[in-house]
Amino acid sequence: MRSNRTIENFMHPLHHYYAIQGDENVGDALHLIAKAASKGKMPCLLVIGKNRQARETVIGSLSSREIVFGIMGHFLKSAGKIGPILWEGRLETEMPTAASRRVADIMTPVSACIGGSQDIMEAVFLLNKHRATFLPVIRQQEVVGGIHLDDILNRFIQMVSL
Repeated sequence: MRSNRTIENFMHPLHHYYAIQGDENVGDALHLIAKAASKGKMPCLLVIGKNRQARETVIGSLSSREIVFGIMGHFLKSAGKIGPILWEGRLETEMPTAASRRVADIMTPVSACIGGSQDIMEAVFLLNKHRATFLPVIRQQEVVGGIHLDDILNRFIQMVSL
């Protein structure tokens, strides 16, 4: 008998995610995330690229964290080195440049995967170890879905509500 704590009980299948190519730009990603939110899909994009065998695969993920800090990261680094800087108008001025950046430049690369039959605690361990928010779920070396940190948080909420 399978545990109700296995990844397959919490993961979202691939069709719950929108995908984007790594060479597309951040502006395109923002449009896809808005579309995902309006359709009730996961607000985390899968970044697709080619593996060593030239097959299309998930090479990374892109969520609000990567986009916000990917766009604003260089401002935050500058502020740490030179102290407070004038922020007013900076976002509006820089957004066209930021929106043209490649998705691959700000995505979180896949650093680990997990099998659907593994326990949710293994996902927590891997997410923490790799400082990630998303893990692709694999079956027979093929990506079949994903588990996001929010999925685990929702399980914690369910457990408290029982």
